[in-house]
Order: sequence, then structure tokens, then C-alpha cells
Amino acid sequence: AQRLTIFQFYLIILALCVTSILYGTRLMNALFDYQVHISVIGFLLTSLFFFLEIRTGELLHMATDALREIELELMKTTAFNIGFCQQSERPKRSYARYRIVIRIFYISALLLFALAFIDGVGLLACIDVQLVKSAAAAR
Repeated sequence: AQRLTIFQFYLIILALCVTSILYGTRLMNALFDYQVHISVIGFLLTSLFFFLEIRTGELLHMATDALREIELELMKTTAFNIGFCQQSERPKRSYARYRIVIRIFYISALLLFALAFIDGVGLLACIDVQLVKSAAAAR
């Protein structure tokens, strides 16, 4: 539940960042600087949420280890096997694990924010070159 809650908060932040970038590029020359700033913020926030996902996974594995010990103790004393840890360790499709899918999503978002940053910086450079050329032509 904690992983999903973190991911839901991330989706809200991602939607705000992407909408801001699209809004900035829609206004063209006025807000390319805005696109650069928002892409940096989006990249940093995505990195933060990516590291939170990694830490949450580590905490989950620690809890699973503790639960495994409790299950073994319960099996020894009562011969009752819950098998929760065994079921959670064997997903039906290894590529469909939540951890893999969500990390691919975070890495994709990091790459897209990096591309938005490069695009914004490149467009700023083009605008600056055009301003210099027009100023030189006016002299």
C-alpha cells in the first residue's frame, strides 16, 4: 500500500511538471527558460521518488525476512503453513513484477525530463543566436 501511495503522489507531480513543460513550449519564445527550470525540477523530483521506491523495496524485503522467520516458527510449533512468503517470491511472470515495471517508468520519466532540458537549452541557444544576428544586421 505504501508503494502505491508514493506512486500516486508521483503521478500527480509528474502530471503537473509535464503540463507545465507543455504550457511553456506552447507559449514558444517567452518561456523556454521556464521549460528548462521545470525539467530540472521534474528530474530532481523523479530521482527523489525513484530512490524512495528503492528504499521502500528494501524495507519490504526486511519485513518479508522477518515474516519468513515467523512462518517457520509457526510451522514448527503448529504444523500450519501459511506460505505467504513463498507466494510473494514467485510471481507468475518475472517481467511483470511491480518493482521492474515501476522502475522502468521512473527511468523513462528521468530520460524524458533530461530530453526536455536539452531541448529547452538548445532552443534558448538558438534564440540567443538569432537575437545576436538580428542585432548585428540592425547595426
